[in-house]
Amino acid sequence: MKHLGFTLAEVLITLGIIGVISALTLPSLLNDTQGAQVGPKLGKAAAMFEQANQVLLQEYNSDRLSDAGLWVSRDQNAAITYGNELSKYLKISRYNGTAYTVPTSQTFSVRISSNNSSWLSKDGVIYYIQFMDSVRLNNKSHIALVAVDINGSASPNLPGTDVFAFSLVDDGSLYPLGSVNSRPDGQWSYSWRDYCRNDEIPTNNAYYSCTASIFENNMKVMYKMR
Repeated sequence: MKHLGFTLAEVLITLGIIGVISALTLPSLLNDTQGAQVGPKLGKAAAMFEQANQVLLQEYNSDRLSDAGLWVSRDQNAAITYGNELSKYLKISRYNGTAYTVPTSQTFSVRISSNNSSWLSKDGVIYYIQFMDSVRLNNKSHIALVAVDINGSASPNLPGTDVFAFSLVDDGSLYPLGSVNSRPDGQWSYSWRDYCRNDEIPTNNAYYSCTASIFENNMKVMYKMR
């Protein structure tokens, strides 16, 4: 007599095979899905910041933030003043909520507080602005660090995953950290080509260089995210 259907042993073996395949492929699928969302969000956040700076400079009839009196070397109170002016065009408000981290001397340890210039946009992006001494690179003056958390206070709050770092140029443009010669304070020398290679997991203290990786790979995440 022929038996229709599968035996219990056959079903269990099949489920086991499916489980093994899922365990092998699911992390990659999740990484691809997450990575596909990062590029557009980061690109939009950076573009809006730059556009707001250009409108701000037009209002001041200037082509440099320093000439407009909106940058004072390492003066965080001045950074707050600058953020207040920028908020007129970027639609951001002061943010003193959950802490996240931004790069400083090749690590991520700066915490948001009421003393920091942190701003939350209406679409949930946090901008952190830290003025620094002006550094001349590629014929441009770099005057500040700008960290962008594309999903606000929501987890994971990790550099290279949802927190990305830029150098702010005096003309209002953003320079992705990890680009060639992106060393706004003379210490961040890592290039994404060395420390955020495609299809590899970046070293922990160089995740900030992945910002340049995204911008130089057509806004795609080519490295392995955490």
